[in-house]
Amino acid sequence: MAGRQGAGVTALGVGLFVGLAVLSVAAFAITRAARSGDDIVNTVELTPRLEPGGEAEITFNLTEADGDAEVLIIEPLGGPVRALASGAALDAGPQRFTWDGLTDGGEAVPPGPYALRVVLGDQGREIEPPGRIRFAGGTGGGSG
Repeated sequence: MAGRQGAGVTALGVGLFVGLAVLSVAAFAITRAARSGDDIVNTVELTPRLEPGGEAEITFNLTEADGDAEVLIIEPLGGPVRALASGAALDAGPQRFTWDGLTDGGEAVPPGPYALRVVLGDQGREIEPPGRIRFAGGTGGGSG
């Protein structure tokens, strides 16, 4: 009888192992699919340093068009600083924007790192690609 119990325990262990392996593969596939969705905004390039009075260039490729897009500069805590586009219809393909280091209200932002956020309203997606624009600060701000 002990042999039958040992075989039952072994079969249970094998079944659990196979079940966990299947779940792991499924989880990997789901994670991979979710991550590849972030590729809708790719080939992002940001001017790494912005001096007062200068302009930072922001370029990226959009793989799908969106009729209700926002392109935002955000501060280190994630709050919006400047809307470069709001409610815009963006075609698929290369996108180019510039930022002069000013807020929507026209004031110079404090020195520090600023990021890009692309909100695709039609698709219900919000993407913050890696990379930062470091505003050097100082006097003078920029114009426009």
